Amino acid sequence: METILVIDDEREILVFVCKLLKKYLPEIQILTASSGREGIDTAQKQQPDSILLDINMPEMDGFEVCSRLKKNEKTKHIPIIIFTGMQTDAKSRIRGLDLGADAFLTKPIGGAELVSQVKVMLRIKRSEDLLRREKNLLENAVQERTAELHRAKEAAEVANRAKSQFLANMSHEVRTPMNGVIGMIGLTLDTELNPRQREYLSMAKFSAESLLRLLNDILDFTKIEAGKLEMETRAFDLKNVCESALLPIRIRAGEKGLLLFSEIAEDVPPYLSGDPTRLRQILINLLRNAVKFTDSGEIRLRVEKYQETGYNNDDLSGLMLIFSVNDSGIGISEEKHQEIFESFSQADGSVSRSYGGAGLGLSISKNLVEKMGGSIWLDSHPGQGSTFYFTAAFGTGEKNAGFSQKTDTETYRPAKPGTRLLLAEDDPTNMEVFSNILEYEGFEVTCVGSGRAAVEMFNRESFHLILMDVQMPEMDGLEATRIIRQKNREIPIIALTAHAYEQDRELCLKSGMNDYISKPVNRSDFITMVRKYAGTSPQKSFAPDAAAPQRAMLFPEECGNRLPPAAEDIVNDSRRFDITVLSEKYNRNIRLLLEALQEFLDASYPETDNILAAISSGDEKKLEQHSDKLKKMAIEKGLSLISDEAFRLKLAARQKDMDKSRILTDRIRKELDDLKGKLRLSADCFSPELSAAKGRVS
Repeated sequence: METILVIDDEREILVFVCKLLKKYLPEIQILTASSGREGIDTAQKQQPDSILLDINMPEMDGFEVCSRLKKNEKTKHIPIIIFTGMQTDAKSRIRGLDLGADAFLTKPIGGAELVSQVKVMLRIKRSEDLLRREKNLLENAVQERTAELHRAKEAAEVANRAKSQFLANMSHEVRTPMNGVIGMIGLTLDTELNPRQREYLSMAKFSAESLLRLLNDILDFTKIEAGKLEMETRAFDLKNVCESALLPIRIRAGEKGLLLFSEIAEDVPPYLSGDPTRLRQILINLLRNAVKFTDSGEIRLRVEKYQETGYNNDDLSGLMLIFSVNDSGIGISEEKHQEIFESFSQADGSVSRSYGGAGLGLSISKNLVEKMGGSIWLDSHPGQGSTFYFTAAFGTGEKNAGFSQKTDTETYRPAKPGTRLLLAEDDPTNMEVFSNILEYEGFEVTCVGSGRAAVEMFNRESFHLILMDVQMPEMDGLEATRIIRQKNREIPIIALTAHAYEQDRELCLKSGMNDYISKPVNRSDFITMVRKYAGTSPQKSFAPDAAAPQRAMLFPEECGNRLPPAAEDIVNDSRRFDITVLSEKYNRNIRLLLEALQEFLDASYPETDNILAAISSGDEKKLEQHSDKLKKMAIEKGLSLISDEAFRLKLAARQKDMDKSRILTDRIRKELDDLKGKLRLSADCFSPELSAAKGRVS
């Protein structure tokens, strides 16, 4: 039932208005109040649907009542009709409207006018109530949907991280046996075989390599999906890249009797800067498709200048090339020209069954081309062959500017007699594959099954090169490398790993390794890398007295050619400090190093305070941000242990594990305190400027 509240200090008016309303609106409940204060109290308690309010009342007039009602959250939506006896007082009307009144009635009040106004106000109130309810429903629905989307986003991020970790693990688990399969097949092909055996093994090797290509495509596709596919910029020889892209295609093309041609226009610079690995990947994808879908005729690769318009992409300015791969194959209908660049897409179902393939090559190529600032398209008709075009932006490079001039036709060089290699590999099959390949090439190989065994063997014997698997029991290859680098900074160490991401390579190099090769290894590339690093004198672990001449280069004159014990603890602990940073960044200058560490301490303590605050408030986003900042600061200064702990802290933040985060933060603070103490003990031995820093670290 709808309710009307009448507020008037004159009893006669109250009685008159109530009679009129009951006569013409019998379904309405009527409430009355004889003063402004009583009216406000009744309105707040009863929440009427409309209010009839007199202006002229003692103590609190109608304007004040109206103002208070409209300011109150409970009563501000109630329509108010003001009674006034001042028919010609325009100022009073304007004032009432400004205060929120909805209508005016002039005394003496006519019955028809009163009922009409009340009906209008009730209708307005009903409409406004409906709108508010709908608004509240909509707002609640939006809030619920926003919460659902937030939960879905979080679930998707968790799932994406789980997928990335799963793919990384699966990459390792698949690549390790694949290396054994391909390696053993290759070793068997080196033995005496009858023609049928050789044919069967060649087919098995081709199938294994096809599986590996599919694995690589899936990894690239997931990185593209996650927006984590990174491009590099370095100098390269364009002709070498094109020839290397044709090499894996020639065998299959020869089997089908196809002719291969490659041409680079004369006005194209021979040396460019960009990403040669990704360019080669695009070319191989297009050339492999051309061979797959062509039964007779020829395939042509051509490179020309496309335009020089001041194009700029990360300093690759002014040079856009167009590449084309033409074949005389089955062709593609025009309606499929865009569809084939989509993921997992083929020209049609029958082609997929006849020719195979996962449909990822062109999709990946399209993404790579776009990252190189270009576009890809084709010109093709059924039965008339196809020509795929793509453009890409490059800078101009210089001969010998940061790239190798070696090609796959490099002259064979057998291993020098007595060249000793240490191979650390926990997988028995891969150990057999690597050792047999190396021994076949004339190297002397000593095999161990863990990082700890590699360190122990290196301490006992001399070697020219160490081949170190990354993931091993007891002690992984990264930790083993850090320990070896503490004693010997010269011996080459090559990482052998089934992990295939760029960050894996960075971790290997950061630990002190010289290079990196991913399993399954290409035999030719593997041997080329081993020969590159094994041509040095045999290296053995340094005895303490043999290390002194090396460290003499580090001593400041103020110390009388004697390194302070505290500083020695900092520099020679490879678990804590990346020794390559000392050599490369600080030019073996201990003073510069200690000053840099002081700067790090000045910045790191406030950062750990921020981390602890984020843990206390449960803010995992800020915790991850500050952990990442601390990690980058530690990496810049070469503090391996702190950077590793900060990285673990960042992962704990992503997992919302605040207990683990607190433990890791405590470990970081303890390490900072230890570093702070050692730095304070070392400060007196150096310049006054550094000694003055003692006040900051004490």
